[in-house]
Amino acid sequence: MNYTTSATEPPYPEVRIKITDRGWTTPLPYDVFEAMVDTGASCTCVPEDKVPLRAKTVTTKKTVMLADGSSAVREFVIVRDALLEVFDKTGKCVKTFSRTKMPLLMIPRGLMGRDLLNDCVCTFDGPSNFFDIT
Repeated sequence: MNYTTSATEPPYPEVRIKITDRGWTTPLPYDVFEAMVDTGASCTCVPEDKVPLRAKTVTTKKTVMLADGSSAVREFVIVRDALLEVFDKTGKCVKTFSRTKMPLLMIPRGLMGRDLLNDCVCTFDGPSNFFDIT
């Protein structure tokens, strides 16, 4: 998969993530979102505007460590019975995950964190702007 490029940021690996919470009477789909593959993020983060209103009724607050080393309390949505599907830019599903009671940090930008990446083999080739997840 090729890195995402923009005029304002260095190239970075990015995937699309589809989340379905099967813990509801009727499965609750989240809007598909782009997520930067971030080995420095402890947990996967979902853009707040992609979280269904009904899902925002099941949240918790946790203390997180920020990039500058300080800590802060942030709100997480709890996905009761998560099916997470990871897609490349062509729409091909490259990885699926199942999790129960999965906390997702709600922030403006999607991140695929180590809570998922630790179950993957990732190859990053920065000079070629290429990465792979299996």
